[in-house]
Amino acid sequence: MNTYNEGRDGGEFSKEGGIVRWERLLGFVLRRRFLCFLALVLLLALGLTALLDYRTGGRERKSMVFRSADGTSIVEQRMLPRRPDAETEIADYVREFLLGPITTGYDLPFPRETGLLSLMYREHAVYLNLNGRVLVPTEGVELRESFRVLYAGILRNFPEVREVLFFIDGRAAFVREFGN
Repeated sequence: MNTYNEGRDGGEFSKEGGIVRWERLLGFVLRRRFLCFLALVLLLALGLTALLDYRTGGRERKSMVFRSADGTSIVEQRMLPRRPDAETEIADYVREFLLGPITTGYDLPFPRETGLLSLMYREHAVYLNLNGRVLVPTEGVELRESFRVLYAGILRNFPEVREVLFFIDGRAAFVREFGN
């Protein structure tokens, strides 16, 4: 007889004597193991991401170019903190750039007393206002070239920025040089 009959314990018996309910249970267990495996892989991926973020300390790598008196250039990598908004990240980048190179033998891009007065980021444009100390003549500082390098560095490290407008003590500077 090829039909299924109900057994004593409520399970169904097949002609061969195997229990169909156990087959269903085994399928459920295998599906459950697969879901557990997927959950484990997901947790492992999240843990690895968190570990990498922890190792960098919530920081991002930014590049800065500095020039020497003989015309050679060096690219330095700095780890800057990730910030919730682009404006603060760009301001951190500019402050770090103003500090100059770590490598010896390369000139400061601006006079040492130069500071960032304000920075505003709106609609893909950065409005960068430096103090008047930037105009103090300093040996080894080529002002126009320093602004050009800072301009290029902001555009390279922050792809969402399309233009940079420089101000010195609130007055527009180098308006024609950078396509602004």
